[in-house]
Amino acid sequence: FVLVLFVVVVQCSLEKKNDDVVLIIADDLRPELAGSVYGCDHVSTPNLAKLSAESVSFTSAYAQIALCAPSRNSFLSGRAPDITLAYQFINHFREVGPAWTTLPQVFKKMGYTVVGAGKVFHPSLPPNWDMPLSWDVRMNNSEWDPWLYPHEPRCPLNTSWCAVSNDHNISLFEDTQTSAQIDKLFANISEPYFLAVGFRKPHLQWRYPSKFQHHDSIPLPRYKYFPIDAPTIAFHMPYEEL
Repeated sequence: FVLVLFVVVVQCSLEKKNDDVVLIIADDLRPELAGSVYGCDHVSTPNLAKLSAESVSFTSAYAQIALCAPSRNSFLSGRAPDITLAYQFINHFREVGPAWTTLPQVFKKMGYTVVGAGKVFHPSLPPNWDMPLSWDVRMNNSEWDPWLYPHEPRCPLNTSWCAVSNDHNISLFEDTQTSAQIDKLFANISEPYFLAVGFRKPHLQWRYPSKFQHHDSIPLPRYKYFPIDAPTIAFHMPYEEL
């Protein structure tokens, strides 16, 4: 409902103003990680706090499903998981809705330059980031296609989190790569534009400079157990993501 309302409102506005639109996505971002925006003062997020002060913050908005791939299939297609039939990391919405219009497609059909960087659609779900339907044709060439899912080195032994040296080259972090790619896109796109930015953090893996390693000061979750009568599909491993 919220997504559909957003699209309708934007369409009504854009027909008059041709405003540029930026969609920012953060993967697996719990409200606590937005710091003071949601009353968690022990988390320092000054930029989110500044954005919140200039925006509308929704305190009762919920994900359709607690997994990255089916959640993206849901809000980018504007349909609930029971309609997309995407619940895990196997199916995608194009299997049941080959002619559905995605959020980026709405703007593409209105004549916008539609581009993105980082994790927007989940890899392979739908295939090839839903190209060419959802994106500018230039996103499907060898120069811009890698921008839709940058990679960084894995933690040693493939663990879920690890600290790196404080002098580590931050340009190797996925989200740093995404930010750099956005700067390049701005230099190559024309208005009006729809720009989707997908930051993969705080999704696993967690690689961070060792100066931020303060495990003793991190409060543990209030609720430790799976809720009674909750649907089993809502429970997901690994435990690090709970």
